[in-house]
Amino acid sequence: MVPARRGGMDDRRLFGEMLLEAGLVSRPGLESGLEAQRLGGGRIGFNLLRLGLVTPAEFYLYLRDTVGILSPDLIETLLTGPAVDLLPARIAHHHGIVPIRVQDGFLSLALADADNPMLLKGLEDLTGLRVDPLVCPPSLIAGVLDRFYPSELEPGVWFRAFGDGVFALSDRRRGIRPLRPEAVRPEAPPSHWLRALGGEAIRRGARSIRLEPRRRDIEATFVVLGGARETVRLPAGIHAGLGRLIEGLARIGTRGRVVPRDGRIIWLVDDRRIAVSVRGVPGLEGEGFTLDLRAERMESIDGRALAADLPSFAAATARIADRGRGLLLLAGTSVVEARAGLAAFLALLEGRRPKRAAIGDWAAGGSLPVLAGRSDEEEVPTAPLLARALRDDPEVLALPWIDGPEWARAAIAASRDRIVVAPVQAADGPGAARRLRQAGPGLIGPAADSDIGVLGVRAMERLCAACRRPCDPASILNAAGAGSAAVRGDYFLSHGCPECRGSGTLALEPVLEYLDLAAAVGAGRPEVFEPATPGGWRRRSSLFQAGLRKAAAGHIDAREPIRFLLHEQS
Repeated sequence: MVPARRGGMDDRRLFGEMLLEAGLVSRPGLESGLEAQRLGGGRIGFNLLRLGLVTPAEFYLYLRDTVGILSPDLIETLLTGPAVDLLPARIAHHHGIVPIRVQDGFLSLALADADNPMLLKGLEDLTGLRVDPLVCPPSLIAGVLDRFYPSELEPGVWFRAFGDGVFALSDRRRGIRPLRPEAVRPEAPPSHWLRALGGEAIRRGARSIRLEPRRRDIEATFVVLGGARETVRLPAGIHAGLGRLIEGLARIGTRGRVVPRDGRIIWLVDDRRIAVSVRGVPGLEGEGFTLDLRAERMESIDGRALAADLPSFAAATARIADRGRGLLLLAGTSVVEARAGLAAFLALLEGRRPKRAAIGDWAAGGSLPVLAGRSDEEEVPTAPLLARALRDDPEVLALPWIDGPEWARAAIAASRDRIVVAPVQAADGPGAARRLRQAGPGLIGPAADSDIGVLGVRAMERLCAACRRPCDPASILNAAGAGSAAVRGDYFLSHGCPECRGSGTLALEPVLEYLDLAAAVGAGRPEVFEPATPGGWRRRSSLFQAGLRKAAAGHIDAREPIRFLLHEQS
């Protein structure tokens, strides 16, 4: 993937020939891409993607094996020190882009799609530099965004690289509250308008909000229980900003220009979570959005079925229970996933080690009492919380999110005398291992008497029986290589009917993977702390493969594991 301006025809054809040999592009398609490169410059991969001559999903999976080989210097800079100060965090998160470096007046830019023809021109006007786009796997870009850019871009607005975006409708502790739509000024930030719409929907008892831009205004329709509709008019001038905020939070702006565009946002109403399914459809006066409000419902976990699906996790749980000490990290992106991981562990524990305690919000996590309510690290010191939790010498201790060296050290120290469970904000098990190392380098060693494991948890949407339709994702799955080849079974997806999106409930299925971190460290396998090497990501057990098995069995929407594979798996 050498820039056209720096090499001759042989350099430019190198990557194209590799794509041709891999069957990702036809010979006429490659010739068309080379001609576009000759006329307009840029890299051959970007031109092929821009012209629609390669399938994005197959291309992303192929790039996982090749991008680090073809552009090692750029990828090394991207992973260790990108030029993040050149672009605002909101733009980087919304478009899924990262500035890599500036050299000879060119800005090397990591991006995942070429669907927005004005993006590069706008970035050139913003930075005053010529933009040289480097197509990278979306999951690689997500990891860089997560590490180098802040996620909370304004109070109560979290653009997250992994999992769903989070938006606070109200938070009494931080002074965030929604206004009535008629009280919001036209020039107010888009977040104020979205907060007002969400608050109004809850006040009216609505299950859906439909935003339709008109010539003179925006028609906001609240669909309440029973199908009744109540409409209010909003200023037309807020549409662009409000639409971009919804797109960014729902992460549909980074998934290409597919129609309809689907995503999800988590709304927080103080301590209550509302899952909002978002659908964007182009219209005559601009893109319209439908926001369906849904309460999350996690499917229960059966201990026997779990032991059969994850024998390594069942064996580790039995070993920890017998020894009475060890550390289990729960890799997830939300409290719902952390609670599902805790429920899975308790299901396998089967009543052993009954003396239990918890720090933080584990009210829905089983028989563990909540000792200290919400335990944000910046508000409550670690030591007093631990002292209170350890006062009765519990056999099982659940800690709050590990997001810094203090809690990481406390978790490992406490696990020497008892069983400790702690959630880590990460996309999967290897991601949690890297988080732990970043939080406290040297904390994990090859000590033979330490049991440290990571349970990766992902909540994937269940199929709706009323609107499911068969699909054939073989072209994507076969490109994932032999280690991730398609599991035999029937694959379905749900297009979103009133039975599911309008039901007010989001049914979720827990998908799990287990990584024995202590065994990997003891065996001298440092790769558990690093992004997968070329080809290595295909062979290791992953949440993608676990989700794929559930999709083949007809339990979950086939798009769920595929989106995870392409956009989040490390």
